[in-house]
Amino acid sequence: HPLLRGRHAQTIYPAYAPHRSPAAPFSSTPLILVDGDQVIVHEDTLLVDAEPPTQIAILLHGLTGSANSPYIMRLWQKLRERGFHVARVDLRGHGAARGLAKYPGHAGRSDDVHAVVEYLLHKYPEATCQLFGVSLSGNITLKLLGEMSQRDDPLLPRVASAVVVSPPIDLVVSAR
Repeated sequence: HPLLRGRHAQTIYPAYAPHRSPAAPFSSTPLILVDGDQVIVHEDTLLVDAEPPTQIAILLHGLTGSANSPYIMRLWQKLRERGFHVARVDLRGHGAARGLAKYPGHAGRSDDVHAVVEYLLHKYPEATCQLFGVSLSGNITLKLLGEMSQRDDPLLPRVASAVVVSPPIDLVVSAR
């Protein structure tokens, strides 16, 4: 940004900058996981009378975030402007999913994200998806892609791309 020349200012400012709440209507769907816990999938409903989407962006927040975190909302806005159908996810124990989980979320919860991918790609059979994982969800996204590749998951060809931001790949070093 031309007014924020230093990398520290560019990192800190967005956390405190005002952001827009979703202007488009969205629906929230509780997705029940294999162990009975739930995540919440928030989808744009702007396309109710339009053709089904062909590109779905799945936004996954960091450890202390939610589907309404400022960085998720800014990313939501940019992707909507580019024609993506966007699904923001509250992972177990976060945001709207708080209180709906007996078990904690952690870096090994790639099955939770797989359930979201499976749900959305089943709902929209002609679509591909793009995964966006921030921080701990970035780690989970990378873990999921590795697992899908190892087991020749039939959904893997429909994952068109993945972007991860600041994933703590070595969790021990990151915790220190």
